[in-house]
Amino acid sequence: MYETMPLNLDSWILFLVADLEEYTENQTELREVVHLCKVHGDKEACSKIGQHEAMMKHTLASIQKNTKAIADIVSRLPVEL
Repeated sequence: MYETMPLNLDSWILFLVADLEEYTENQTELREVVHLCKVHGDKEACSKIGQHEAMMKHTLASIQKNTKAIADIVSRLPVEL
């Protein structure tokens, strides 16, 4: 998705913020699923742990990509003394 859009610093920051929000939501959902699985023995919840972990891993990779893109752009900004 990101590759087809014109990307400037503002765009990358917005992508990063969105991914951080998504990561936080996924983390909260994973905690709830783990709680249901371990405390209440919910087998359906137990089966969803891997799916939530995979979503978090995917989002973390996107966060890393966005952070690298921001760092690359910032490193090319003119430095004023």
